[in-house]
Amino acid sequence: FKTGDVIKLPLTEQMTGTGVFIVRAKFSLPGLKPYYDYYRFSVMEFLGDYPVKKFFTNLMNQVGCLSRSDDYARNLYRWGFGTSSGSAPDDAVLKKNHIAVPFYFTWRRPPLKGLSADDVNYIMKHIYYADKITPEDEKRLESMAYNVVKNNPDKDVWYFFNESECKNPLIKAGKYDQWAKAQLAFYRGARRANPNARLLPDKGTSGFNPLRGRKELEGYLKATNGKAKWDIIAVHPYGSIDGAGGTYDLDEETQYLVKLMKKYGYGKETSIMFTELGGVPPLRIPEWGQWLRGPNPSYDMGNQEYLQACLLARVYLIGLKFRPQLEMINIWTERTYLDQYLTPYALAKAVNTLGTLFKNPKYVADIKPARGVRGYVHKEGNK
Repeated sequence: FKTGDVIKLPLTEQMTGTGVFIVRAKFSLPGLKPYYDYYRFSVMEFLGDYPVKKFFTNLMNQVGCLSRSDDYARNLYRWGFGTSSGSAPDDAVLKKNHIAVPFYFTWRRPPLKGLSADDVNYIMKHIYYADKITPEDEKRLESMAYNVVKNNPDKDVWYFFNESECKNPLIKAGKYDQWAKAQLAFYRGARRANPNARLLPDKGTSGFNPLRGRKELEGYLKATNGKAKWDIIAVHPYGSIDGAGGTYDLDEETQYLVKLMKKYGYGKETSIMFTELGGVPPLRIPEWGQWLRGPNPSYDMGNQEYLQACLLARVYLIGLKFRPQLEMINIWTERTYLDQYLTPYALAKAVNTLGTLFKNPKYVADIKPARGVRGYVHKEGNK
């Protein structure tokens, strides 16, 4: 063989089934030790639309940055992802390939229609890091929220800030009534511009567990109670999977969230979104003590790639218990491919398998035969 030759493998889909497969090639020359290299190929069931597909959400911020963005978006949809986090440089490519783009940061850069760069700079300078919210701030915030929502009627989900507690000194000091002045100004302006818009007090706290996130979210709900009725409650439960792959248990944290929402008048009519969590990387180099987002230096599948697929599949499986109130889970993994050929990581096949099995599952019961062992029973059609 010579460089550039294509070697056809004597395999068929019936022989392999579906999956991401590794090919170990041995190169031999007389008098030299053999050289080994790795290649991979995948066989998947391409998936169309179905009720649960938008639940499977991921970070798609490389769409618009790649020369093959259109192909990548098409593959994401066929693999089983139905929703983007809304942070892709080219939302039009996602929408063209049937991927939902629900989220719009009101003060994003470059500014959306209805806002100027000066407006966004004002928000970042006077609001995001504010130690007080003045009546003038409230007035200007309400006006800006009205303008941006009114001028973008095609966008129906809006949030005020993301992980606000990481930056704002009012929240850090527990002055939720003060921060609520800004949240409520945004709410009034956005609701007036589009009564049907779906509004969030925040795109998500930076965690949701006893150490962070619970206190902040309750502060938002308590301070705005009776003054705003939020359509969606979002959190970022990083570190929560099943208590083994992650410090906390996503099932338990979700139950806590549901109870907290009920305390302030939010029932099943209010959607929950996990707009970030997981973020498990595909590559680990123990000698460096580093976890890396890739791409991997070889087509071989290391243990970390296997763990990424397993752990994030568990996240989705746990989350399915709380559908349809839990509307989506964003596993926050920006790269699901290895190379310019868009060769998928094992994670893509994990999502593909879930999409193949679950089209519109209805949760029935937990199965917990022993400590540390769990399962979930769903009804799918007549099964």
